[in-house]
Amino acid sequence: MWNEDIDATLYYTDKPDWNALEALMLYITCKALDEPVPELVTKNFEIYKQPIYKTFIENKKNAISLFDSDGWWIPINDSFMFKGYLPTGEERNIATVGMLKNELEQINSWEWQANDDTILSWSSTEGYPTDAIYYKGRIKRIAENNEYNTVSLSKFAFSILWQAVKHSEKYGTLIIYDF
Repeated sequence: MWNEDIDATLYYTDKPDWNALEALMLYITCKALDEPVPELVTKNFEIYKQPIYKTFIENKKNAISLFDSDGWWIPINDSFMFKGYLPTGEERNIATVGMLKNELEQINSWEWQANDDTILSWSSTEGYPTDAIYYKGRIKRIAENNEYNTVSLSKFAFSILWQAVKHSEKYGTLIIYDF
């Protein structure tokens, strides 16, 4: 159903890191439970250790690929998730790009209601504060940031996932987390 020929298929290789992805998961968790989103998350924040995450997982009624898949989305427009086997032979939850797209559209509708251009810009306008600059041929550290704005980091991760969905729809590529 998709082309795996590296010479014929363009690949999208950008990714949010774990802090950004987990900030997005925290944002989703808080919004779904109608709880306030914490202003900041710390460096190396772990969503899985948060009580609100546990409450969300216990109370959610439907599968959500951002939480329930194992970071694999196949380029099918229908929205579903299933148990399947990876090329390594491991059994995993695999979702469709259509499911991820529906989830992202729902998240956007909660509060942001951003258009495509705005969402695409978030990967360069949102996210992490500047820790260093390139100055006179050298990298110069200007800050040591250990806390990040939760919503900004969420938008950064959201934008990258949005771009991955758009790329997958155009070129028929898988979306896979880089573990």
